[in-house]
Amino acid sequence: LLTIVTAGQAFKIGNTGTFVWNPGINTSTEATLFVKGAENFSQGSTLIIKKWFNYASSIGQYMTGNFGNLTINTPGTNNTIVEWNLKNQLQTHKVLGQLTIDQGWVTLDKSGLITVTPIGSILLTGMNSVFYGHNGTHPSSFSIVTNSITNNGGTFYGLNDGDGNVTIHTIGNFSTYGNVKIINNSGVLNVSNGNATLLVDGIFTQSAGDTRIIYNVTTTNSGTYNATFGTLTLNGGVFMGQTGCNTSGGINALTVNNDLNVNFRNSTDKFRAA
Repeated sequence: LLTIVTAGQAFKIGNTGTFVWNPGINTSTEATLFVKGAENFSQGSTLIIKKWFNYASSIGQYMTGNFGNLTINTPGTNNTIVEWNLKNQLQTHKVLGQLTIDQGWVTLDKSGLITVTPIGSILLTGMNSVFYGHNGTHPSSFSIVTNSITNNGGTFYGLNDGDGNVTIHTIGNFSTYGNVKIINNSGVLNVSNGNATLLVDGIFTQSAGDTRIIYNVTTTNSGTYNATFGTLTLNGGVFMGQTGCNTSGGINALTVNNDLNVNFRNSTDKFRAA
């Protein structure tokens, strides 16, 4: 176990370095490396968090700079994963490389303070990988901008169970065979009223799973969506623009600037723009 006793002592990871945090004694007292250290992580470095001492306490609260590549796990008891609220710290302490969610559940913010959060790229490794941009009501609008998103069977939600407007902008490609909702409602009555924007400058590819830009069946005022793709390729699963009742008189828009490729193989596969 590495320990920093003197506050402000340097904790560095070089450009090709990897550091794995998997403490045998998982308490704040034993985590002085983060609690007291002055972090300096190169853009090409990798920090892997296997577990954390308090998932109500964001790792970003203990950072003095940015992350390079960051891998997060959030193990609970009995082989569960638990939600880790990062308290909007990744907006200040940016992930310059890849944010990987392995056996973990990450929520960027619950406070409504998130505005624009850039992330180098986002990878969900499997079915136990969960990403929320914001959980609960946001008072206005926020956006997440990233070079690419790869969802290998996990769950990706922009805004979950709350009002507000959200934009997900992928400068490159977005690949998924998992669960994708830009605005999602899990059953909470009369919330998740807001507008969703999904921008994929490159190729959006779905081979299985369920993608809905707005999913909300608990209200009659669930907002509208605007989705723009460079190329949209659907090889399987369910893709729908909106499941629910949008704002009266509201207009949804789905634009594909290049090719729309639909290659469904199963009777259960669906594509609906509305």
